[in-house]
Formats: sequence, C-alpha cells, structure tokens
Amino acid sequence: MARPYQLTPADIEIFKRACNPADGIGINWFIKYYFGGRELREWQYYWHHAMQTQLTCVGGVGSGKTVGAGLSYAAFAAMTPGYEYMNVAPTAWQSALQYRAILAEAADKPFEKFIYKYAERPYPRIILKHNGIGESTLWFMSAADDAERIQGVSLDAANVDECGVLIDGSWLLTMLISRLRGTVNMKNGRERPRQRRLSCITANYEVAPPWLWERMDRMFEQPDYFLSMVIKSEDNLSKEDIDSFKLVIPKDQWEMMLEGKKPEGSGEHFHVSSVTACEDWSLNRHAQYHLLEKETPTPEWAYEENPGAGCVHWEMPSEAKKGRNYLLIGDPGSDNPPRRNAGVIWVLDITDFPRQRATLVYFKWVYGNGTYDNFLAAYEYAYRKYRPVDSLIDSTGTQKLWNEQVLLDRGIVAAGMNFSGDKKGMLVAAMRLVERQLIRWPYIQGIRGQLLTYKLAEDNKLPQDIVAVLMMAAYFLRIYQWEDYAEEHQPETPVVMAPARDVRSEVLTPRTAGILW
Repeated sequence: MARPYQLTPADIEIFKRACNPADGIGINWFIKYYFGGRELREWQYYWHHAMQTQLTCVGGVGSGKTVGAGLSYAAFAAMTPGYEYMNVAPTAWQSALQYRAILAEAADKPFEKFIYKYAERPYPRIILKHNGIGESTLWFMSAADDAERIQGVSLDAANVDECGVLIDGSWLLTMLISRLRGTVNMKNGRERPRQRRLSCITANYEVAPPWLWERMDRMFEQPDYFLSMVIKSEDNLSKEDIDSFKLVIPKDQWEMMLEGKKPEGSGEHFHVSSVTACEDWSLNRHAQYHLLEKETPTPEWAYEENPGAGCVHWEMPSEAKKGRNYLLIGDPGSDNPPRRNAGVIWVLDITDFPRQRATLVYFKWVYGNGTYDNFLAAYEYAYRKYRPVDSLIDSTGTQKLWNEQVLLDRGIVAAGMNFSGDKKGMLVAAMRLVERQLIRWPYIQGIRGQLLTYKLAEDNKLPQDIVAVLMMAAYFLRIYQWEDYAEEHQPETPVVMAPARDVRSEVLTPRTAGILW
C-alpha cells in the first residue's frame, strides 16, 4: 500500500488545463503526461468532454472502446474529489479487461503515483488517493454479481461494457441509474454533485438487441442528454491490422464487425425470448466465485474467453461418482471459433430429465488450427471426466464412421448421428427443447449468436456447429418421452444412428471393411 501522493503546482496546472476543451487539447494534457505520451483518439476525446450524461458507442473490433473509456474514467477519478466509478460487463472476465488495461497503461508512468492500492479479489478495484482528492474508487463488476453489490454504492459514473450481448439490458441500466445520485462532501466543507454519467459501449453482434438501438436513436429526440457514436475499427487500428482481421472475419460480417453497422438477427427458428429463458446467469456467477473470488480457485472449474468469440471453454466439476448422469455430444471440426467447422463439444447433466432441466456442464469450442487432433483430445478428456451414460458424435459426410474408426480405437463408446436422415426433425426437436425451457446453459455469446441467426435453408453458409450439437442432443433426448413430442413431429425418415458398442465386452481388432453404420 502506497502513501497518498502530494500534488505539486505542476499537477494542479495540468488538472486545470485538462478540464478545458476550448484549447483543442483538453483531457490530453492529462493523458499525455500521466500516461507517458499517450493521447486519446478524436472520438475518445469528444466522448470524454461530452456534456451529455447518457452516452452510447457501438464500434468495430479493436476500435478502442474499452481502453478509451477506461482512461477517460481514470482521469475523472484522479481529478475529482471522492469520485466513484463502476464498470459492469456481462461477465467478470470482460469487466476485468478494463481493470487490467488501466493498470497496464499506468505501469511505470506518472499516473501510477495516484494509485493507493488495487486488488483483483473478490472483485477488481483500483483506489486512487492524493492530498487534494481524498479517495476515489474504480470498481469492475459483472452483471452476474449479486444486486446488493451494485445497489449498495453511490456512483458518479457507470459504464456497461459489451452491452450488446444483453438481450434485455433495461433492468441493468435502471439499477445503475438509481446509483447515480446525491452529493459528495469535500475536504473544504463544500459539497459537489455527482457526475451522473451512464455510458454503454459494445462491439456489434449477430443479433441486435432492440433496447440498444432504441437508446442510440434517442440522441435525435433528446440531444441534450443522449450522445450516440458508431466507431469503425480503422479509427483506432492500422491498415495492416484491418487486413489481418479480414483474413479471418467472414466477408459478409465486415460491415458489422469492422464498421459498427447495425446487424439484423432473424430469430427464425429460435425466438429471442426462448433463448434468453434458457440462459442461466447463476451458472456464470458460480464460475466467477470459484475462479475469481476465492483465494484458492476451486479445481475442476474452468472458463476461458477469447476476443471475437467470447467464451470458448466452460467447465464444471463432475459428479458422476455421486450418481449424476451425463450426455456427451460432439461435432468434429478443424477450424477456429467463431468460424464454420470449428469443433464443438457439450456435456449435459441429464439426471432426472425431463423433470429436471438438462444443464450444460462442459462446453468446448475447439481451436483446431487445421487438424482434428485438438477436438479428439477434448472429446476424450470430457469422456474420461464425466463418464457419460451416452455419447454422441456427428458422423455426417466426411465424419462418417468416426464412432467406429476413430473413437472406438481410443476406448470411447459413442453413437454416430447422421444429419442426412431427417435434419428438419432434429431441428424441430431442438426448437421444442428450447421453447419448453427443458435445457439451461450459462450465458455464452456463441450459443446465443448461432441460435438466433441460424437458418435451415442457409446452414451450409453459416457457422452452425453449436446448433448442430444442440440438435443432436435434443433428438436423442426424445427417448425420455418428454411431453407430446411424438404427436408434434413424426420424421419422414429415421435419423441414421450407428450403435455404440461396449469395448469392454469385445476384443478390439483392426477393422477395414464390412462395418455397420
């Protein structure tokens, strides 16, 4: 813990200049000195000095939203007595990106002398302290946090990072705006009003949340209070960076992901309300607690996010030894998320299904890097850990006979499912499973994105491996006779399902021909 820094006359002069945008330099007096020569981009500059209190920014990949907002609010906190700021994101991992960005920008720079202390557990926070400011705090929370944590503070400003993934963000904005109130007692005996600034920043996603674009449009109705910005990736990145992104991002997504243009999600087969009802944020909250808040992270929990894809790995402890029943499903792939043909693996807890909802306990969106080896390793890992009562593998097309020629040789008993039999029937099964909320999963960007943009007529063009795994699981779970399914859909032709053979009851020998599938 450091001692409070004693401001010099030079510091006070920089503070005064930084508060005056009339000279065209404004906040960059502060940023350039205290962050070692850095300057805010043009849009970040106007964002900081905006007179409006309701700010919204939709930007392309790498457009500098999270870092720009973080530096802006860090400057406010350093120059404003008793300033309180909270960054809230859908997940704790996303929120912590801004926390780490501020510390990284401050490392070995003059701003570091304002930092009194910082901590990452039980939730990230940075405390600033100097003789003229008292104590200011920057908090970094998640939407999965207990409401009491957010409702128990009074704030000058709040920022919702990656708000575009919140299908219904109005509840969070309502809760946060109620925190932006009151006054602050200063050392000189005076009071100052809270800043009352509420901002939302996000990249574009496949499905546009109506509340976000309604908020963006309010600038035209109430320009004194609302400011909206659409930022391109090129506003922050070099041409070389953009060209590199275009090698990976599908061409039909360039406008959305690089230019911030409004996407249109159809929700053709899976309705937004049904998908939202299957997202259980308490699962995210449990992962946050076990991995981030405990002094010693709990073994067998895992969570990994990657830029552009969101969560690519979710894992809960196995309770197979306690009698829990699991279903393992895999769709092999050799590409990388979020592209088409990236392998996907699910494990569902189906204990007492359908009286209890099937629960996603393992999710792996596999980085294949051009080979199936990583998928096989992850599938085998899940098989050994969860000891599933049943295992499924997509055996359509080039993946035909995987259950016989690839998995069985590894001692993995799995049934192959072939989509060529009755894909429509499998889709109907998945739709019914989701509509009836007989399944739940944590908030995972890729699951939501693929379900809400999936179109059966175009699934040879769209990334749909996550949807495929859900369809396989739903079709298989019909054997548990969940309500009235047989009356609603009778498939025209049966799905071809290769039998799973128990390797413990046979001697494995090389197989070359005559295999049943």
